[in-house]
Amino acid sequence: MSARFGFDRSLLLFLLLAVVQVFAQVHPAEKIEVLLTEDQNPDTVVPDSAGVTLVRRDGPDNLQLSLIRLNTNLEVIWRKNVAVEFKGYIAQAKVHQGIAYLLIKHETYSITGFELVLLDLNTRESTVRIISNVIPFFPQLMEISDNSILLGGYFNYRPLVLHYTVSTDQSKILPGFFNETGNLDQIRANRNGTFDVVVTGLNHQRKRSVWVRNYSSDGTLQKTILIEPEEKKSLLFSRSFSLTSGRQVVVGSYGRHNNEYSRGIFVARVEPNGEYQTRYYSYADLQNFFRYLKQRKQVRIQERIERKKVRGKKPKFDYRLMIHELVPYQNQLVMLGEAFYPKYRQVNARGTAYYVLDSFWYTHAVILGFSTSGELLWDNCFEINDVESRNLEQFVRLRPSSSEITLQYLHDGQIKTKVIQNDQVVANKNSLDLLNPQPIRRRSAQPINAYLDYWTNDSMLVYGTRPIAVNDNSRQRIFFLHKLKFTDN
Repeated sequence: MSARFGFDRSLLLFLLLAVVQVFAQVHPAEKIEVLLTEDQNPDTVVPDSAGVTLVRRDGPDNLQLSLIRLNTNLEVIWRKNVAVEFKGYIAQAKVHQGIAYLLIKHETYSITGFELVLLDLNTRESTVRIISNVIPFFPQLMEISDNSILLGGYFNYRPLVLHYTVSTDQSKILPGFFNETGNLDQIRANRNGTFDVVVTGLNHQRKRSVWVRNYSSDGTLQKTILIEPEEKKSLLFSRSFSLTSGRQVVVGSYGRHNNEYSRGIFVARVEPNGEYQTRYYSYADLQNFFRYLKQRKQVRIQERIERKKVRGKKPKFDYRLMIHELVPYQNQLVMLGEAFYPKYRQVNARGTAYYVLDSFWYTHAVILGFSTSGELLWDNCFEINDVESRNLEQFVRLRPSSSEITLQYLHDGQIKTKVIQNDQVVANKNSLDLLNPQPIRRRSAQPINAYLDYWTNDSMLVYGTRPIAVNDNSRQRIFFLHKLKFTDN
C-alpha cells in the first residue's frame, strides 16, 4: 500500500541508529526527519524491496514531480524531476519489477482519464502516458502484471475495473461489471499473467454472493466462479488465494440474509473446475475471538454461550469485520481481519436533526489459520485501542517468521506489538514510542498522521507527519520516515 507524504527540497537528513529494543524481535533503525513549511504537502512514499521512492508535486502550477530515491538504509541514491500535464494528486503508486507506476487523478472529477508516470528505478528513465477513460471514478485499487494495469473503483455505487495495456496504450472497461451494486473486494495478479477480480453482491435470487472472475493479460474474461451462501446467510467481505495445485481458497465474513453485520467466517475451497465446498465458523465457536475484552466481560460472554448451547440454541454475535489479507504460512493460510463499528454525529439543518457517518472505530484484529483444504486450525486476536479513522483501512500488519507471527499497528506515534504462535500468545502487547519519548503526553493541537507499511523481509516503514514539538500549537510539522527492523530469534 502506498500513502501520501513529503520531502523538503533542502533535504534535512537526520540518520540515527537506535539501540533501544522492545523485545528480541523488533527495534527502530535508521530514520529521516524533515521540517515542512506551512503550505507544504507531504509526499507519496513508494516502498519496494530495494529501497523507497519519495514523490512530491512541485514546480509552476505543481506540474512537476520531484523524485528522491533512497536505499534500504534511507540514504539518497539519486534525484529526478518529471514534467506532468495533470493538476491533481497521486491516487495510486506501486513498484513492479523495478518500475514505479505513479497514477495521477486530475483535481477536476469530471476529467475522466488518468495520467501515468512509468519510472525505471535503475536507469532513471521515465515516460508519461494518458490513460483514456469515459467514466469518472476514483481508482481505489491498482494491480500490475508484466504488460497490463488494472484500476478498480466505483461509479454510481457499482464496481468497475479499467484495463490498460502498456505496450499498445489501449484501455477498456472489463466485462462482467457495471450491472449491479456491490463491493469490489480484491484485484490479484497471478503468476501466469492473468488477473482475478473478487466482488461481493446480490445474485439473481437476491442473495449476497461472491464472484471470482479470471481474466487473461489482455483483459479477456476466461472464467467466472459464483460462490453462493447457505439458506438465510449472506457472504460479505472476502479474499481469494490461489494454490499451486490450481485450487483456490476464498475466505470472508458471513452474516444473516440481507444484513450488513457478520456472524462468522466462511471458507470456500474451490476446485479448478469451479466446484466448491464452503465451511462456516461462527464467532461463538472461535476460542479467542473475545480475548480483546476485559477478563470479566470475557467470562460473561462465555457463560452466555454455554447457557445457549445447553438449551440447544446457537449463540449469535453481530460484528462488522473487514477481511484484509490471506498469507501463506507453514503449509497454512493465515487470515487477517479487523473488527470495527461506525460512529455517527448529529447534524442540524433547517430545523431538522439527522445523523451522518463521522468515523470508524476499531476494536480488534482477528487472525485465523486454515489448512489448504479450508479447515480451521486455530484462531487468535489482537486488541486495538483508541484507533479511529474516517476511512476503512488496514491498521494491523502481520509478519510471519519461522516459528511465530508478529502483529503490529501504529497509533499516536506508538508501535503496538504482539507475538503469537497459532492460538498461543508468546509476547503480550508491548508499546514502542517512536515520536514522543518524553513522559508527558502530547497536547499539541496538530495531530500525528502516520502509517505503518510493509517493506523488506526484515523491516517495515513508519512514515507521516507530526507536530514540531510536544505541546506545540503552531502549524509547523515534521515529516518523518522510520525504518523498523526485525531480528528473529
